[in-house]
Amino acid sequence: MSLTTHFIDEDWKLHKKILNFSQTTGHLGELFAKHVKACLNNWEFKRVLTVTVDNATANDVGVQYLKRRMLSWNFLVLKGEYVHMHCCAHILSLIVKDGLKEIKDSISKIQSALKYVKSSPARFARFKACVEQKGISYKGLVCLDGETRWNSTYLMLEASLKYKDAFVLLDMQDKKFGAEMAKTSGEPLEEDWEYVRSVLPFLKMFYDYHSHFWFFLRH
Repeated sequence: MSLTTHFIDEDWKLHKKILNFSQTTGHLGELFAKHVKACLNNWEFKRVLTVTVDNATANDVGVQYLKRRMLSWNFLVLKGEYVHMHCCAHILSLIVKDGLKEIKDSISKIQSALKYVKSSPARFARFKACVEQKGISYKGLVCLDGETRWNSTYLMLEASLKYKDAFVLLDMQDKKFGAEMAKTSGEPLEEDWEYVRSVLPFLKMFYDYHSHFWFFLRH
């Protein structure tokens, strides 16, 4: 567990400091709360406004445990009215992941196509030849997304769409491509690419907001 503090100093400058890394033996709310309580004691914190956590049920239990303890110590600002804050980035992630379920089949096909071209140097060379034949000038890399990071899915789809014509040509020229895709979810069809094209502008808004949000926290 990593515990980070955010505070404003006497000159109204925002600070962000990592207080500690603590090994935990489980995800029970009271267990996480005891780790936080120990850290606050070690750092001799006397005033706390909020504790920001993601939306796991265990965290609701943990924050309530902390609230009772800190109220008894008179540590909480405004009597703990704002002590439990839900993580904005986590809420945003839940919203986007729920929306991505609407095109999960199309995403799965594009993921399978990427895995194919990246599975061997020979396959990647054939794909690169298709890129050159189609005159695609985009030089960016296409990386597979991470299961727990929706923003990586956005970047994967955005880059893959730029190589759409190369994937279509590969399907026509490489018989193994179609055969391998048939074993999974099938090759991306025109409708799959259109689904992706239609959803990217909305994903971009979330991606930009997410990027600006973390930029603000870092600075």
